This record gives sequence, structure tokens and C-alpha cells, in this order.
Amino acid sequence: MASTNTLREFLETASKDPKDQVAAGQVPMPPVLLFAPRHYTGSKLHTELLEMTSKIFLDLGEHLVKNQTYNRTDTTDQVVQAMVDVANAAQTSILSAGRTSKLVDVRPPANIPIDRDIPRENLHQELLDVLFSHLVHDKHTLRDLDYLLQQFVEAFSLLPTDTDGKHIVFSFFVNEVHSNNIGSEQSPIYEDVQSIMLNTVRMPTDVYRELVTKNDKPLENPATKATSSKKGSERQVPTKGQESHRHSTEQRTSFLDMLRDALGVPNASESDDEPDPPEDKVTLKMDLRIITAKLKSRKFKKAQGDIDDSMRSVMKMGAKEYGERVTRVLYVPK
Repeated sequence: MASTNTLREFLETASKDPKDQVAAGQVPMPPVLLFAPRHYTGSKLHTELLEMTSKIFLDLGEHLVKNQTYNRTDTTDQVVQAMVDVANAAQTSILSAGRTSKLVDVRPPANIPIDRDIPRENLHQELLDVLFSHLVHDKHTLRDLDYLLQQFVEAFSLLPTDTDGKHIVFSFFVNEVHSNNIGSEQSPIYEDVQSIMLNTVRMPTDVYRELVTKNDKPLENPATKATSSKKGSERQVPTKGQESHRHSTEQRTSFLDMLRDALGVPNASESDDEPDPPEDKVTLKMDLRIITAKLKSRKFKKAQGDIDDSMRSVMKMGAKEYGERVTRVLYVPK
């Protein structure tokens, strides 16, 4: 059993933004996303998912604090091992070996290998499709997911990962309440189902570095819709002299093109003497594992009081309150 002070420190740090977790000396914990209706006000079913999240983090914390690898981040080997241990602990927490597993029904995991070469310009969208297309198709929600993913990856980029032959492993939770037809197609009977989906990504370190270091893009918060920096704007605005030179160049190019057309001379861009440059492609290689668990409503209700007491004894706050701190609510259409 981990000491209460150490566990409290871990859980306190785990509730912060990914960058702040790295600054505090530990690898980021799996983000928790809650898909909820646009006018979400915190229904009883959603509240239970928040409390269940606290239970998962409490078990996760006890396991990691006992092993003491999550806060070893000085070397590449330590970081890679810490990420693997965190991902494994997250999976164990809801599979048969974990205490939390008694409160959920788990479907057999889905393992999806990805190995494809794609144009670099399409990489960002392709990664979003791979990670999130099975979750949601709403453009606004995808934009929010994109922002959260960038925050997470940007935090990891602050840690040493300069090694080959190993793997980066990270996970994220997606929780939601949805309607499930337990009747027939002719006579449907719907019940509300509270589900927890753990997505785990395993990627070679060299592929990860390629994705992170060569595809930088400004981080834009969809909530604040931040504009580009003043310096960035100034770089994009040409001076008067540059503007004059640009127009003059365009005019000369236009005149030369007309002259070539009149004389029947092929344009340099149409010549076969110089081959087209090879298309800039990047390899997207990763394994995606999806574990889906359904909350056992009756068993959870019996354990609800104990979960709340356990969280209060460590954090001096209830399970719902801590669940709110580590969860990011994403609004989706009904």
C-alpha cells in the first residue's frame, strides 16, 4: 500500500495539464475524455462515470507509486519504461487482474495494426482518422480532440525519446453514456449504457520522432480560438519593396509565358528533362488497442460509498470532484 502522502502527490499532479505533469517530474497520465450532449449539465449517469474515473486513477496511482517508475524521466530508457508501465497499469485496472474490473463487463480487446506510407501533408488528418474516426464524426468534436492530442504529444516532446528499436506507448480514456437496444429491431427497448473505452497506442520511437519533430504546427485552443503571434503576422506581410518586386516578377513570368506560347517553346515546367521531385512521404506505423468496458450499474452503486470514502481519505475531496478535475468534457450531438 502506497503512503497516503505519496499517493496524494501523485493524484494531485495527475489532475494537471500534461505539460505541468512533465514539469513536476512524471510522465503524463492517460487523458480522460467524456463525450456528453451539447447541453451537458451533469446527469446522474455521467456523474457515475466521473466517480468511476476516480476509482481507476486511485488504483492506477497505488500501482504506479508502488513500482516508482512513472517519475523517472531523466534518460530515454527511463521515459520509455515509464510510458509502458503507465499504459500497462491503465489496461490492468479494467481487465480481469484489476480491482476495478469487478465493476465492469469488458469486451474482448480489438487490436488494429497500422503500417502505411502517406504524403506528409496528409499526416495530421490521417493520424486523427486512425485515432478518433471510430469514436466520433462530428467536426467540432474532432477539432477539440485534435487540440487535446496536440497538448499530450507536445508534453511528451519535452521528454528524452532519442533511441531506436524501442516503442512509445500511451493511452487515453473515452467515457460516454449511450442508448443500447436490448429488444428486437421490430420492438426496440432501449437502455442507457455507461461505457469506458481505453485506447492504447504503441509506436516505434523513430516513427514517433518523425511525427513530432517534422510536423510542427501552432497549438490552437478551439475554446479561445487564439490567433497567430504578432511576429508570425509580420513575417507574412511583405514590405513595399518586396511587393513591388513580386508584381514585377509576376509580370515578367506572364510575358515570358506568352512569348513561349507564340514561339511554340515548351515551358520549363512542362519539360521532361527534369524529373518531378519525389513525393514527400512519411511512415505511419503503430498498433492501436481498444478495450471497451460497460459499467455494471448495480455493483457500482453498492461500491459508490466506498469509492467516495477512499478518495476523500487521500485527496480530501469526493470521487465526483476529483473525477471532474481529471476529465475533459467534449460536447457531441445527441
